[in-house]
Amino acid sequence: VPAALIVVGASLGGRALAGEEEDHTMDLLLANPIPRWRVVLEKAVSIAIVMAALGFSTFAGVWLGSLLGGLEIGVGHIAAASLLGTLLGWFFGFLALATSAATGSRRVTTLVVAGAGLFGYFANAFLPVNERLAEWARLSPFYYYQAGDPLANGLDWGHAAVLLVVSLVILAAAVPLFQRRDVNG
Repeated sequence: VPAALIVVGASLGGRALAGEEEDHTMDLLLANPIPRWRVVLEKAVSIAIVMAALGFSTFAGVWLGSLLGGLEIGVGHIAAASLLGTLLGWFFGFLALATSAATGSRRVTTLVVAGAGLFGYFANAFLPVNERLAEWARLSPFYYYQAGDPLANGLDWGHAAVLLVVSLVILAAAVPLFQRRDVNG
Protein backbone atom coordinates (compact mmCIF):
# COMPACT_ATOMS: atom_id res chain seq x y z
CA VAL A 1 0.00 0.00 0.00
CA PRO A 2 2.65 2.61 0.87
CA ALA A 3 4.60 2.05 -2.34
CA ALA A 4 1.47 2.37 -4.46
CA LEU A 5 0.46 5.55 -2.65
CA ILE A 6 3.89 7.10 -3.13
CA VAL A 7 3.91 6.29 -6.84
CA VAL A 8 0.39 7.60 -7.39
CA GLY A 9 0.99 10.66 -5.19
CA ALA A 10 4.24 11.53 -6.94
CA SER A 11 2.62 11.09 -10.32
CA LEU A 12 -0.44 13.20 -9.51
CA GLY A 13 1.50 15.93 -7.71
CA GLY A 14 4.15 16.08 -10.41
CA ARG A 15 1.66 16.32 -13.22
CA ALA A 16 -0.58 18.78 -11.37
CA LEU A 17 1.59 21.85 -11.90
CA ALA A 18 4.94 20.87 -13.42
CA GLY A 19 3.26 18.54 -15.90
CA GLU A 20 1.05 21.33 -17.17
CA GLU A 21 4.06 23.62 -17.42
CA GLU A 22 6.11 21.08 -19.35
CA ASP A 23 3.14 20.36 -21.63
CA HIS A 24 2.73 24.12 -22.19
CA THR A 25 -0.87 24.19 -20.97
CA MET A 26 -0.22 26.18 -17.80
CA ASP A 27 -0.26 29.49 -19.69
CA LEU A 28 -3.78 28.71 -20.92
CA LEU A 29 -4.90 27.90 -17.39
CA LEU A 30 -3.36 31.02 -15.85
CA ALA A 31 -4.74 33.25 -18.63
CA ASN A 32 -8.15 32.78 -17.02
CA PRO A 33 -9.19 35.08 -14.18
CA ILE A 34 -8.31 32.44 -11.58
CA PRO A 35 -5.85 33.23 -8.79
CA ARG A 36 -2.82 30.96 -8.53
CA TRP A 37 -3.71 29.89 -5.01
CA ARG A 38 -6.98 28.51 -6.31
CA VAL A 39 -5.17 26.51 -9.00
CA VAL A 40 -2.96 24.92 -6.33
CA LEU A 41 -5.87 24.17 -4.00
CA GLU A 42 -8.02 22.68 -6.75
CA LYS A 43 -5.13 20.44 -7.80
CA ALA A 44 -4.72 19.46 -4.14
CA VAL A 45 -8.40 18.58 -3.86
CA SER A 46 -8.10 16.29 -6.88
CA ILE A 47 -5.06 14.59 -5.30
CA ALA A 48 -6.95 14.20 -2.02
CA ILE A 49 -9.96 12.67 -3.76
CA VAL A 50 -7.87 10.15 -5.71
CA MET A 51 -5.97 9.17 -2.56
CA ALA A 52 -9.25 8.81 -0.64
CA ALA A 53 -10.57 6.57 -3.43
CA LEU A 54 -7.42 4.45 -3.20
CA GLY A 55 -7.81 4.30 0.58
CA PHE A 56 -11.43 3.18 0.22
CA SER A 57 -10.44 0.60 -2.40
CA THR A 58 -7.78 -0.71 -0.03
CA PHE A 59 -10.36 -0.91 2.75
CA ALA A 60 -12.84 -2.78 0.54
CA GLY A 61 -10.21 -5.20 -0.77
CA VAL A 62 -8.72 -6.02 2.62
CA TRP A 63 -12.15 -6.35 4.21
CA LEU A 64 -13.36 -8.67 1.47
CA GLY A 65 -10.11 -10.66 1.64
CA SER A 66 -10.47 -10.93 5.40
CA LEU A 67 -14.04 -12.21 5.06
CA LEU A 68 -13.18 -14.71 2.33
CA GLY A 69 -10.02 -15.88 4.07
CA GLY A 70 -11.55 -16.08 7.52
CA LEU A 71 -8.88 -13.78 8.98
CA GLU A 72 -11.24 -12.19 11.50
CA ILE A 73 -9.69 -8.73 11.26
CA GLY A 74 -12.10 -6.17 12.68
CA VAL A 75 -13.67 -3.83 10.15
CA GLY A 76 -12.69 -0.87 12.33
CA HIS A 77 -9.06 -1.95 12.29
CA ILE A 78 -9.12 -2.30 8.52
CA ALA A 79 -10.69 1.16 8.29
CA ALA A 80 -7.94 2.53 10.58
CA ALA A 81 -5.16 1.11 8.42
CA SER A 82 -6.88 2.40 5.28
CA LEU A 83 -7.33 5.87 6.75
CA LEU A 84 -3.67 6.04 7.74
CA GLY A 85 -2.77 4.86 4.23
CA THR A 86 -4.90 7.63 2.77
CA LEU A 87 -3.19 10.20 4.99
CA LEU A 88 0.21 8.84 3.97
CA GLY A 89 -0.89 9.26 0.35
CA TRP A 90 -1.90 12.85 1.07
CA PHE A 91 1.54 13.47 2.60
CA PHE A 92 3.39 12.26 -0.49
CA GLY A 93 0.87 13.74 -2.92
CA PHE A 94 1.09 17.17 -1.30
CA LEU A 95 4.89 16.87 -1.08
CA ALA A 96 4.91 16.24 -4.83
CA LEU A 97 2.55 19.17 -5.38
CA ALA A 98 4.76 21.51 -3.32
CA THR A 99 7.90 20.34 -5.11
CA SER A 100 6.13 20.73 -8.43
CA ALA A 101 5.05 24.25 -7.42
CA ALA A 102 8.59 25.18 -6.41
CA THR A 103 10.49 23.73 -9.35
CA GLY A 104 8.15 23.30 -12.31
CA SER A 105 9.93 20.03 -13.10
CA ARG A 106 8.34 16.58 -13.08
CA ARG A 107 11.78 14.98 -12.97
CA VAL A 108 12.86 16.90 -9.88
CA THR A 109 9.49 16.24 -8.26
CA THR A 110 9.77 12.52 -8.89
CA LEU A 111 13.32 12.41 -7.51
CA VAL A 112 12.42 14.41 -4.39
CA VAL A 113 9.33 12.34 -3.58
CA ALA A 114 11.03 9.02 -4.33
CA GLY A 115 14.01 10.08 -2.22
CA ALA A 116 11.77 11.19 0.64
CA GLY A 117 9.86 7.92 0.41
CA LEU A 118 12.97 5.76 0.45
CA PHE A 119 14.63 7.80 3.20
CA GLY A 120 11.47 7.74 5.31
CA TYR A 121 10.95 4.04 4.83
CA PHE A 122 14.51 3.07 5.70
CA ALA A 123 14.66 5.51 8.61
CA ASN A 124 11.52 3.96 10.06
CA ALA A 125 12.78 0.42 9.44
CA PHE A 126 16.37 0.73 10.66
CA LEU A 127 16.61 3.55 13.21
CA PRO A 128 14.60 1.66 15.85
CA VAL A 129 17.23 -1.11 15.77
CA ASN A 130 19.57 1.17 17.76
CA GLU A 131 18.03 2.38 21.03
CA ARG A 132 19.91 5.70 20.85
CA LEU A 133 18.50 6.41 17.39
CA ALA A 134 15.01 4.94 17.81
CA GLU A 135 13.31 8.27 18.55
CA TRP A 136 14.56 9.69 15.24
CA ALA A 137 12.22 7.29 13.44
CA ARG A 138 9.43 9.71 14.41
CA LEU A 139 10.69 12.00 11.64
CA SER A 140 9.45 9.49 9.09
CA PRO A 141 5.84 9.60 7.88
CA PHE A 142 5.97 5.79 7.82
CA TYR A 143 6.31 5.80 11.60
CA TYR A 144 2.89 7.39 11.92
CA TYR A 145 1.46 5.05 9.32
CA GLN A 146 2.48 1.78 10.96
CA ALA A 147 3.92 2.28 14.47
CA GLY A 148 0.55 1.91 16.16
CA ASP A 149 -0.12 -1.35 14.25
CA PRO A 150 -3.60 -0.29 13.13
CA LEU A 151 -4.65 -3.75 11.90
CA ALA A 152 -4.09 -5.12 15.41
CA ASN A 153 -4.86 -2.09 17.59
CA GLY A 154 -7.12 0.20 15.59
CA LEU A 155 -6.58 3.88 14.90
CA ASP A 156 -4.03 5.91 16.81
CA TRP A 157 -5.68 9.33 16.59
CA GLY A 158 -2.43 11.10 17.42
CA HIS A 159 -0.64 9.45 14.52
CA ALA A 160 -3.50 10.30 12.17
CA ALA A 161 -3.42 13.91 13.38
CA VAL A 162 0.33 14.20 12.77
CA LEU A 163 0.01 12.90 9.20
CA LEU A 164 -2.93 15.21 8.52
CA VAL A 165 -1.32 18.33 9.99
CA VAL A 166 2.04 17.79 8.30
CA SER A 167 0.27 17.14 4.98
CA LEU A 168 -1.71 20.38 5.32
CA VAL A 169 1.44 22.34 6.24
CA ILE A 170 3.14 21.03 3.11
CA LEU A 171 0.06 21.97 1.08
CA ALA A 172 0.05 25.45 2.63
CA ALA A 173 3.70 25.84 1.60
CA ALA A 174 2.82 24.94 -2.01
CA VAL A 175 0.68 28.05 -2.44
CA PRO A 176 3.39 30.71 -1.92
CA LEU A 177 5.94 28.55 -3.72
CA PHE A 178 3.77 28.58 -6.83
CA GLN A 179 2.74 32.22 -6.51
CA ARG A 180 6.34 33.46 -6.31
CA ARG A 181 7.76 31.46 -9.18
CA ASP A 182 7.83 32.50 -12.82
CA VAL A 183 5.85 29.95 -14.81
CA ASN A 184 7.26 28.75 -18.11
CA GLY A 185 4.15 28.09 -20.14
